[in-house]
Amino acid sequence: MRHLYDSVVAKLPHAKIPPRNTFLDWHRFGCKFASLVEGGTVYLLLIIAGLDLRWSIAKAYGKVIKEMAGLLRAPDDTGKHSLSAWISTERL
Repeated sequence: MRHLYDSVVAKLPHAKIPPRNTFLDWHRFGCKFASLVEGGTVYLLLIIAGLDLRWSIAKAYGKVIKEMAGLLRAPDDTGKHSLSAWISTERL
């Protein structure tokens, strides 16, 4: 991403250039939301927005997001590893 920033974003007119760290944060946040959507559905973004969970998801560790996406992609019918059980024990 740093190469993309240096080769494309940094060449934009100066009034429109976000700082490098801001750009990298945007990318990192976007990847988290994309991982969740990949595991479930694009409508999950509407649920996240409606419940005002944007910053909770954005601040969550990458491992947490991967586990959530995995549970959305392949839920466990036994309830031992269900998404609701995971949500009740994990903190975002």
